[in-house]
Order: sequence, then structure tokens, then C-alpha cells
Amino acid sequence: MTTVLVHNNAWPTEGEARTAWPSAPKVREQYWWNIWRTRQKPFDILADGMPVLLLDAWPGGGVLSWLVRARDVHTERLADKNTAVRAIARWAGQSRAWVLTNRYSADRRADSGVVIYWRATPVARLGIPRPPQVAVRRNGWLVTDDATLASWGVPLPPAGDAGTSGATGRRRQVRRLDVQTKLAIEKRAITVASAWCRKQGWSGVKNVSANHSWDLEVMDRVGAIRFIEVKGTTGGPESVEVTKAEVDWASRHGDTHSLVIVHDILVSADGGKPAASGGVVMAYDPWAPQESELLAQRFTWQPSPSRTAAAWP
Repeated sequence: MTTVLVHNNAWPTEGEARTAWPSAPKVREQYWWNIWRTRQKPFDILADGMPVLLLDAWPGGGVLSWLVRARDVHTERLADKNTAVRAIARWAGQSRAWVLTNRYSADRRADSGVVIYWRATPVARLGIPRPPQVAVRRNGWLVTDDATLASWGVPLPPAGDAGTSGATGRRRQVRRLDVQTKLAIEKRAITVASAWCRKQGWSGVKNVSANHSWDLEVMDRVGAIRFIEVKGTTGGPESVEVTKAEVDWASRHGDTHSLVIVHDILVSADGGKPAASGGVVMAYDPWAPQESELLAQRFTWQPSPSRTAAAWP
């Protein structure tokens, strides 16, 4: 059983709520915060990676619009509202006036100094009508779990860790995503990347990922073969995992090797089976990865023959 938070965005009318319903990139760009007089849930619960349902509600109705993963979460107990506003402004890289022009901030009492501020990584666009059981507290939050939500008729699609996936199952890059979800993301990434290649005027797009350390081969406008590495992710394009073989091949082929990141892919449950859609391309052509851009996060350790070890049993 997994804890799930519901966060409410209140709107005067249904029309305003649906007009403001954001795209995946807009969800990633958005900032959320709460300023309270006393510590309330989910102050002690919200953490990076936690699943959050975004509820867009209006009088008499509402819709669960997005499943997201919380990121860049901060919780603080500060002296007063002014101190809280300064902290939020620094975090968001904005002015105090920007924070205070938010209607929510303007309504907070001067002695309010308990703050939650966070951002989100979109996982799946839902569009599920608000069940009557989803009753958020006055502070705009509800703490529940996936089993309870399922009993209310809100089955959540696999959220994984909103990470990256290579274009085939041969690369185990997102270890917490289930196999079906990874395959859906990979298939969508290949589809979007192939369309991008054709838009460049390249022909003969071929998926070779089953047998090579790159994913696509194409013929460019002058008849030369180009190699395309594809990365698909439900998160943003800031970083992706790459293998040594991928880096080595890209380094050897210089200007004829490209990296295409398909980010903000949406995953939904289609008849119980994960289905991927959307996706925005960030292409590096050529890729030419530099040593300073590579961060070692995993190693393979192979003991030398001279090493001894105790065996049991």
C-alpha cells in the first residue's frame, strides 16, 4: 500500500478550471506552496518522489487532472509570513512581489510561518471526475493511499520513478518502473524520435535497437548514414542515463551521431495496460558527449585473481 496525497486547486467555475488545465511542460514549470500558522499534514509527509494527485475543483464538481511526483520539496517553520514569502521567492528565483501577487499568498495572515513549497514531475494525465469520497481538508490537502483510491474508483497508472528508459528492454535504466510501463515509454520514444528524424529530411529510418547499442539508423540529406540514440522519459530533459557502450559509439562517430531525448511522455492506464502518449523532443545533433558532462553513478566491480574471499555455506 502506497501513501498518495491529493492537492486541491480551487476554481470559481468549471470553465476556468478546464481552461487552465495545464500541459505536461506547464506542470513541470509550475510552483506550489502553502503558508500556515500551524504545522499541518502533509508537512511531515511530503517528500521528493511522493505521488500526488492534482485535483482541480469548482463548486459542485471537480476532476483529478494529473498524477505527479513531488520534487524539490521544502518544508520550513519560519518566524512569520514575510519571512516565508522571502524564502519562497528565493527558492523560485522570483521577487517577493511575484509571490504576493498570488491570491493565495495575499490571503495569508501575518503570523503565518509554516511553509511547504514544492514542484512536480508529471507522470500521467488523468481527467477522472472527482469521486464524492475525495474530500480535501480546509488546507487543500488529503492524505490517502492507492488501495483506498482504487476502492473509490480511481485506479492509478504505474507511476514508477519518472525516470528515463532506453529504447529497448536491453537497458535496465529505470529499475522501479514495471516492465510494461518501460516498454510503453520506449515504444513512444522511438515513435516520436522517428518522426523528428523524418522532419529533418532524413530517410530510411530503421529501428536497430535490438542488435546495436544505438537505436535508429537513418540516411541524411547527402546520403550518409547517421546513428541516433533515443532516450524516453516521463520527466524532464535535464539528465538521462547512458551506458559506456553508447558513449563509446558516439565518441567514435562524432558528427554522424545524435541523441534524441523524448521527455514529458504521459503514461495512462488503457484497459489496465499502460499506454504512453505525448512527448517533447530535445535533440543534440551531434551528441558528442564530453567528459565533464558524464557523471559516474554505477560501477561493475571485478575482483582480481589474487584476491581471496570467504565462501559460505
